[in-house]
Amino acid sequence: MKMIRYSMIILLALAIPVMLPAQEPTAPVPEAAPAEPSTSFSPEEILEAWGWYLAQQIDLAGLALDESEISALSVGMLAASRGEQPKVDLEKIAPFVQDYLTARSESILAEKSTVGKSAEAAYFAELESNSDIIKLASGLCYEVIEAGSGAYPSPEDVVVVHYTGKLLDGSVFDSSVPRGEPSSFQLNQVIPGWTQGLQKISVGGTIKLYIPADLAYGDAGRPGIPPASTLIFDIELLEVKAAIPPAASAPGMP
Repeated sequence: MKMIRYSMIILLALAIPVMLPAQEPTAPVPEAAPAEPSTSFSPEEILEAWGWYLAQQIDLAGLALDESEISALSVGMLAASRGEQPKVDLEKIAPFVQDYLTARSESILAEKSTVGKSAEAAYFAELESNSDIIKLASGLCYEVIEAGSGAYPSPEDVVVVHYTGKLLDGSVFDSSVPRGEPSSFQLNQVIPGWTQGLQKISVGGTIKLYIPADLAYGDAGRPGIPPASTLIFDIELLEVKAAIPPAASAPGMP
């Protein structure tokens, strides 16, 4: 989770450029078409938008503050906006602020992980009743939609695929399909669920992977993927290429 850096955010906010009037043209220019009526905003709307921007930049929502905590935060911001000096020594309180934010982040992460693991357990229990789905000892579940008729990939190979990744609620967090071109990954450089699952089909095949969090991004998650998230992938294996030399390989999404 992002740490709050007030000085950086204030400088960033103050750096919003002010539009200066353009110089007069030195030669006549063709008359421009009538401009669309500009949308106007009240000072209150502008300041509210600025406040939203500042809170979004410091990931205030990520701290899940309640009303009383937001009120306390507002008191400090109001005092600073009036040019008042802080009531405490900032150098002395800084370590306590850091400890508070760290503890808060860890607590929220733990709560989200608990929710994710509970949802995962219930979901995989349901999958066990589906005879088309195979479960490996690692916990990975998969369903072969089309086995394919070409080469099978090894962990060192590069796979060329089209894929769509979803969370348990059905929301798509990543997909190669809208981009209009497949993606390439070295199979031993992606999440373990992919490494294990894609070896179950050959070129031309399609597979559905049900990947538990510990074979994906674990308790940490990543942007767009909450902690302890089960991931569901629909993958079409288009091509298998020779392994990339170690010096040229690089981790990639997913």
